[in-house]
Amino acid sequence: MTVVPAPCLQPIGVATIVPHGDTQPSSVIEAVDQPRYAAKKKGWNRIEALRAHA
Repeated sequence: MTVVPAPCLQPIGVATIVPHGDTQPSSVIEAVDQPRYAAKKKGWNRIEALRAHA
């Protein structure tokens, strides 16, 4: 019996931010999740980006 390892792929969201007095951590997480879930929905080997300006 031959065991072939399955790929272990995890969508990852990355963000950089210059915080302001009214910046909420939840809004940063939500902004990162949007392109991550868009890439996941569109299939394998995808990169999606969201450029937001405050």
